[in-house]
Amino acid sequence: MSSHSAIDVAYKFLQKAASEGGSLTPMQLQKLVYIAHGCSLGWCDAPLIKDDVYAWKFGPVIEDLYHCFKRFRADEVQVTDKQIEAMVEAAGFSDAEDEIIDAVWNNYKHYSGPQLSDLTHQPGTPWYQTWRHGDSSYAGAVIDNRTIADHYKHMLAGA
Repeated sequence: MSSHSAIDVAYKFLQKAASEGGSLTPMQLQKLVYIAHGCSLGWCDAPLIKDDVYAWKFGPVIEDLYHCFKRFRADEVQVTDKQIEAMVEAAGFSDAEDEIIDAVWNNYKHYSGPQLSDLTHQPGTPWYQTWRHGDSSYAGAVIDNRTIADHYKHMLAGA
């Protein structure tokens, strides 16, 4: 497995939504990409994305992904099928990566952005551990991949 940009993984989720006649908001993309990254770390001990994940006030955020889609605010992301296909094809996802993304999609596709956000804010989550650690100086700190991996290994073992 090789790491991808978070934007590439987001386009894979946009492809899945479009294939089912749906769409996604920037918040849904943030959380789905984060969860897929966590599952990759938990199942395969390998990162799905090469981007850092930050502990922002409203949850884990991948900064490049945030900036790429922030113009859509809380609205559905509007991209063409041609854009989606070009991005996904260029990314070259492996079968294992596709399996992880498919599993996350099938488990979380019906969740709204706020529902997905709530899942990532629970006590004990990597975001919670990083955000609440010590004092407010940790705001915006990188959430360590080891912390994410440990959380998802534990979560997946109980599933």
